[in-house]
Amino acid sequence: MSEISIAAVAVIAAATPSVYAHSNYGNEARRPNFGTINSLGQSREHEKITRAALACSASVEVKDNLCLRANTLGEMAGYGGTFGAVGNPDVPFTEDQENPISHCDDLDSFEKYPDNLKKMRKDESVKHLKQCTERMRSDFNNAITESGKIANEQGEIKLGEVEITTAGPAGTSKTTFNCNFIGRVSGKAKCNVLQDLGRAAHGYQDFYSHSNWSDSAVSGPTVGNPPGLNQQSIPDFLDLGKGQAVVPDDFKFGAKYGDFTGGCFNVDELKLAKSDPDVTWYNKAAYLALSAMGDSEACKGRIIHYNMNKDKGVIDPSSGAASAPKTQRGKGGGGKNFENAVKLAKETTALNWKSFIEKVIEKYPGKRGQAIACAMSHDDMKQCE
Repeated sequence: MSEISIAAVAVIAAATPSVYAHSNYGNEARRPNFGTINSLGQSREHEKITRAALACSASVEVKDNLCLRANTLGEMAGYGGTFGAVGNPDVPFTEDQENPISHCDDLDSFEKYPDNLKKMRKDESVKHLKQCTERMRSDFNNAITESGKIANEQGEIKLGEVEITTAGPAGTSKTTFNCNFIGRVSGKAKCNVLQDLGRAAHGYQDFYSHSNWSDSAVSGPTVGNPPGLNQQSIPDFLDLGKGQAVVPDDFKFGAKYGDFTGGCFNVDELKLAKSDPDVTWYNKAAYLALSAMGDSEACKGRIIHYNMNKDKGVIDPSSGAASAPKTQRGKGGGGKNFENAVKLAKETTALNWKSFIEKVIEKYPGKRGQAIACAMSHDDMKQCE
C-alpha cells in the first residue's frame, strides 16, 4: 500500500464492492494500526519501534548478537516505508491482512456492557487474545526451527541462505530487495526466519496499541472512553521465550485484569476517522466510500478500535522516544498512553530477539548455534568466523 493512495483503493472498492468487501486488499488503508507507510497519518511506526529496539550502537562489539547490523535491520524493520518483515501482516493480498488475530484486534470486553453481551465478550476476549498470542508463539518457534538451515553441525554457515547485501539508509527506500516478504513465499533461510519473527513482532507491538494494557486509568469509564489498566511491564504471555507462558483461562475474571479490553474493528468506523485532522481532503471521500462497505451493526454498542487505538504519533527511530500522539486515545493521560504503548512495544521487541538468540543456542548447541546466532544478527559473515 506504500505506493497506492487510499483514493485509488476507493475507486477499486466502488468498482468491485462485492469482491473488495471480502478481499484482503487495502487493509493498510482500512485497518488503523501502528503504521508501516508514510501516509494516511502514519509515520512508519512499526519500522521505527523495531529500529529503536534492535539497532546496534556505534560501539557494539563484533560478537554481539543481541542487535542487528544495518542490512539485516533494514530487512527486519523496513526501509523508509517499505514493509519489511515487521510489516508483513499489512501487505495487500495476504491472509494476515484482514485477520484480526494478526493485529490483536477484537479483544473488547466491558463490565458496563448489557449482561448478555458482557458474558459473551468476556469469553470471546480471552479466546481471541489466546489466538493472537498463540500465533505469535507459533511464528517464534517456526523461526527457531527454520534457523537450523543456516549452518551445519560443524558450525559452517551456508552463505546462500544468509547473504543480504543491499541496503538503504534509514528514512529512504532501497531499490533492490533481497528478502521477499510478500505473503508466505519461501526464500533464503535468513529471510524466512526474519519473516516469522517480524510477523510475531507486528502482533505484540499492536497488542499495546490496540488494548488498554498500558493506558492510564480513567475516571468513570464508558464505551467511548474505556478503562485503562496502567500496566508498565511486559505480560508473561508476550515473552515468547517462555514456552508455557500462556494467557490463563481466567484472565478476564480476576480483579487485576478484569477491565482488560481491546476494540472491535469494522471498516464502517472509517466514517469517524475521515474527520481526523491528519486526513487530507482528497482522502475523505475515500474513507466515506470504504466505511459504507462496512457492517454498521458489527460493533454496535461495543468499544470500537477508533476509541482504543494509539497507532499514530512521532517516534524517534534511534531512541524510541514517543511524542505528539495523533489519536484520541493516544493523547490520554497527557500523552502517556501513546508513550507507554511505544515503550513497551520496543522493550518487547528487544526481549524477544534476545529470547530467540538464546533458544537458537539452546536448540543447536556448540558451534552450530553460535554460527546461526551470528549469521542472524550480522551482515558480514566474515565476522562470524
